[in-house]
Amino acid sequence: MLSTLALAGSQKAPTMVAVAIPVVSLGLPILDVALAVARRFLSGKPLFSGDSHHIHHKLLKRGFSQRDAVLILYAVTAGFGFLSLLLIHNGTAIALVLAVTGMGVLVGVQQLRYQEFAEVMSLLQGLTRRRQILANHVAVRNASEALNDCKDFRGICQVLQRTLEPIGFDGIRLQMLHPNGFVAASFYPLCYAADGSLLFAWSQRDVGEPPWELRLELAIKPREKWGYLTLIRMSDGDALPLDVNVLTNDFRVSLSVAVDRACLQLKGASHGAGNAHDERAHKLAAGSMAD
Repeated sequence: MLSTLALAGSQKAPTMVAVAIPVVSLGLPILDVALAVARRFLSGKPLFSGDSHHIHHKLLKRGFSQRDAVLILYAVTAGFGFLSLLLIHNGTAIALVLAVTGMGVLVGVQQLRYQEFAEVMSLLQGLTRRRQILANHVAVRNASEALNDCKDFRGICQVLQRTLEPIGFDGIRLQMLHPNGFVAASFYPLCYAADGSLLFAWSQRDVGEPPWELRLELAIKPREKWGYLTLIRMSDGDALPLDVNVLTNDFRVSLSVAVDRACLQLKGASHGAGNAHDERAHKLAAGSMAD
């Protein structure tokens, strides 16, 4: 019957449709054989050795009875048969039929839970994740270069937010080891937290008690520590798409130098303002003595 349908279809349909008709009609046994060959190849087993991981075996392992498993296979075969009849009467629908068949096969194989294919999907996801990690590493290295041009805390925070937010961090915290006499506005957009550290959060979530932090030591010289930079991350469910070693090398050095440069600029501005104030006071005092 299948041979007759294929021959009849080939008389009034393109070659692709004529080939697709018997293939779709025998979709279930072809799928079972293809899965067996693929999973045995992936697991390193002989291709022609028997096993108990065919489609009907997987249905039984999923908890279906023999009767229910047979009914499911009947229904799947009927679905393939309906699609092949659709091709016979409407060959132009081959793209739709193949798309529906492919989606159905993907969903069905996923429900059967073959570990070999799950491992392949994990490998593909790992390749995608590796590409994202590579992009994040490039972003951190570019940030190291951008920090060399930063002269104030506003520029430093802009570079850090632009780099760290896409990676998955929600904010930063700066902790100085030595006291300073600068007003809070000098560190904008950083602001003082309750513990005396400087906090800058670009996330809408509360970063008061983060479940995950990464602390980097900031040192201008080997024995001269400026303080610490803490990277705040509120999400602890997803893996960090970044190798933390990238943050501990050039990035940490560039950040340490940029922070020290910003502090020196604040000291210079404060010292200049103080000199101007002293000069003005001196002039006023001289004027009073002259009077």
